[in-house]
Amino acid sequence: MPALRSDALPRHGLDVASLLTKPLRAAVTGRYMETRMRLLVCIYTCRQDAKYVELLRSSNLIHELQKQSETRIVDVHADRSIAEAELKGDELLLPCEEAYGNLSVKTHAMIAASLRFEFDFLLKIDSTVASYAEHVGSRHENITTLNTDQILDRIKHPKFFEFPYNGLRLAKSRKETFDTWARKKKIKGDYEAVFGGEQEPPLFFLGKFYSMRRDFCEFVAQSGGDTAVQHRELLGGCEDLMIGRLYSQWAATVQQRRRAPKLGLVRREMAA
Repeated sequence: MPALRSDALPRHGLDVASLLTKPLRAAVTGRYMETRMRLLVCIYTCRQDAKYVELLRSSNLIHELQKQSETRIVDVHADRSIAEAELKGDELLLPCEEAYGNLSVKTHAMIAASLRFEFDFLLKIDSTVASYAEHVGSRHENITTLNTDQILDRIKHPKFFEFPYNGLRLAKSRKETFDTWARKKKIKGDYEAVFGGEQEPPLFFLGKFYSMRRDFCEFVAQSGGDTAVQHRELLGGCEDLMIGRLYSQWAATVQQRRRAPKLGLVRREMAA
């Protein structure tokens, strides 16, 4: 595969238009294991978490996904030494800095680069979820609902792939929650600068695991560059909140209103 282009920072003149493909084929909706679909599984990681990648790749979750003949699994790393996104074996390298505060830019670059692959859905899985298996049974909700078995159960839900954006845990951003997270991560941010006006923080799926349909990925690649930079500069690189914001924008467009449901509906349908 030739070098992959990325538009992580569109203000620098990188072109996303050449990455966009034809609209998603109609056969995408259906049930896991019953309808054949193309999945791109992005294991979101860094060099320091190599042990978690190994654990995740040996998990039942990945083994089940690999049974699908049209599933491609790549490990996603940032590499600021390269000028364009590159695919080396099963590693997708992105031309940006590998830093916690830069994750919004990394995620945007990943989605833009992913459009060189043929897929119907992109599944973003944080490599560290592999470490949570030992904590099953914990009283801590974030642990008990964020492990590989829970992710696999969610993917197998008959309605999972009916939605253009889905995940395991739905959250809503709040200033108090953001400030607590920022202090814990020792990250500076200005929540009020983004959400202090009339803009209401959207719902979003936590970044440990979420799925995105290809047409939503195309929107994010083309329109999300400035938002990615804003999150890096003002929101500590909070990438999952960025995807939630962009979904709200995409769903609000006239073309998408009938086929991009509100996330509250997604939660209710998945609970049924």
